[in-house]
Amino acid sequence: YPVIRKARIKKLIVYDDITQSPHKAGRFRHLRNKLKEQVAGEQSNHIVYLKRGSAGARRRMLNEDQVVAALQKRGVQIVQAEGMPAEQLVKTLHGSRLVISVEGSQISHAIYTLRDGGGVLAIQPPRRLFNSHMDWTRVLDMHYGIVVGIDQGNQDFTLPVDDLMRTVDLMDEKIG
Repeated sequence: YPVIRKARIKKLIVYDDITQSPHKAGRFRHLRNKLKEQVAGEQSNHIVYLKRGSAGARRRMLNEDQVVAALQKRGVQIVQAEGMPAEQLVKTLHGSRLVISVEGSQISHAIYTLRDGGGVLAIQPPRRLFNSHMDWTRVLDMHYGIVVGIDQGNQDFTLPVDDLMRTVDLMDEKIG
């Protein structure tokens, strides 16, 4: 914190909320509950692959078509969030037991829509590591997994499909 030698302050509120804490978990749970109230129907307990759109930082999975085909063969629902109305996205993701996606902000959708005890499986580009979603899932007693891609240069990567499928199986078994 910066040191202030002199100040005149009428009212000061300091939030020390850097780490994942029970207070932050409470706020996450409150937002999750508000979304649940707005989504009609029962939870579907499905697995979703949330495709990255063209917006945002470049992290191109060169064999995504192969990954999508393998996931579809397993009954995984493929969702392209970019351009989808928020209400429709929430309804689509609501109650999923596992959300799979390339690391990025779109994984945040899962934090609010997964069923209790569900999981996130991040496909991690090899030249990038951003893991705040792991902290968020842990504070909510959810599961988190990572499969790291193989560098192909220029921020592009490929993902070993067998590694992904084994990790999906492991996580799905753990989630139950």
